[in-house]
Amino acid sequence: MVSALDYLSGVWPTDVVRIALSGHECFLLVPSKKNFFELPDIAHDINFDAHVRPMIRDLVTLLVTARLVSRIGMKEEPGSES
Repeated sequence: MVSALDYLSGVWPTDVVRIALSGHECFLLVPSKKNFFELPDIAHDINFDAHVRPMIRDLVTLLVTARLVSRIGMKEEPGSES
């Protein structure tokens, strides 16, 4: 749990990330001021580096965070790697 909280504070250093634990379930609320699926108007050409790459980076960050949080409370097997 400590390593997860440390990681989350590094990814969102200026905002509050909330984790809710209920029985065997864990809920992660991450702060965001933007729409992750927002693309330019249909009249504008989409540029991969300007529009798509940042979306992919943000979604990968969310997936890595979700994977980390999903491991909270799991017992580590000897010799296993994260």
